[in-house]
Order: sequence, then structure tokens, then C-alpha cells
Amino acid sequence: MTEPTLGDLLEEMLRTRPPTSASDDRIVYGAVCTWWGGIADVGLKPFAGEAVKGNLPVCPHCGGPLFEMPSLGEWEEAVRRHAERSGDRDYPAFVAWLRGRPCLSLGRGGYDEMRRRFDAEARP
Repeated sequence: MTEPTLGDLLEEMLRTRPPTSASDDRIVYGAVCTWWGGIADVGLKPFAGEAVKGNLPVCPHCGGPLFEMPSLGEWEEAVRRHAERSGDRDYPAFVAWLRGRPCLSLGRGGYDEMRRRFDAEARP
């Protein structure tokens, strides 16, 4: 018996992935950008490899890859823990403000620019 290829594994993942619905509260966030939102809000990028074809979920603004959290509650808990560890008490409000906004690249100072915008808008 041969080991499954990466293509086999991707095909299985795409085939068995549960459909999104209004009750699907998974949260996704940019691996390389500042965007985050619900799983139903993702963009889709056609993917065609040697063994599999389908759509990959991506940032709806820049097309970048996404990370996923199982629920909004787990996302909020992770944000709260980061705020506690970093001593940044405004971090939860900043992250809430970011939700669904067009993104900026993390590699080009996007986080700092979005934080500057948040500070200017949320704390006049």
C-alpha cells in the first residue's frame, strides 16, 4: 500500500470539508495581513494542482492565506490572553475594530498603520 500524496490529502480535505452556514462561527484571520472575520466572509482562490482542483479560502481583500480558529469565543479568549500578556489593554478593542476592514500587509507595516488609524478614529 502506498502512502497518500499531498494531493490526495488536499482532495480529501476539500471533499469532506463541512459547508459553511449561518451557524458556522469559525473565525479566520490573515496569515500575512490584518484582516479577520467569519468563515462565511472569506474569498475563494481557484486551486489546481496535479491531483486536486478546488477553491482555497483566502483573505477577501488581498487573496492571502488564512489561519482558522474553531469559534468566536476561542478567538476572543486568545485576544484577551494576548492583551494580558502584552499589557496592551486596548488590544481587544483594536482587534474588534479591525473585523472586516480592508487589510494591509503585515510585512509592510500594516499592523502599525492600522493601529495608528484605530488610535485616530477610536480615541479622538
